[in-house]
Amino acid sequence: MNFKEQQENLINFITNNYELHPEIITDVLDFDKYKNDFSLFVDFSRIDFRQSLYDDDCGDIEHLSIVFYLVRRNNTPAILNADILDAAYLLYELIKEKPSLGIAQNTIIESIDFYKYVEGTKYLVCSEFNLSLEIEI
Repeated sequence: MNFKEQQENLINFITNNYELHPEIITDVLDFDKYKNDFSLFVDFSRIDFRQSLYDDDCGDIEHLSIVFYLVRRNNTPAILNADILDAAYLLYELIKEKPSLGIAQNTIIESIDFYKYVEGTKYLVCSEFNLSLEIEI
């Protein structure tokens, strides 16, 4: 498996299917460096491998942990909070409707967290999606 290709395929899938079109960033979550009104940070945090216990045609499974951070800034707190909830809902719906995300057999949403007043400012909000993807290898 090609890790770089896997990441590129996921980014392409999000770019082509997530209707809000944020700037997609695969760098570290850095609020000082990236100041766009709406960003989606993608953190490919962990890959685990599990071998099949059987000698049949079932393949081995890769479990890929990914964290998405939706970041909204540069507006009033009320608009930012409403926007982040809407953006998170649309991402949630996309994952539920198309759980392959372009690379997996299945995607599990482990958790969704919301953060107001990120870095002590009411003009920066964030939503964190923790995902687990199952990929047959």
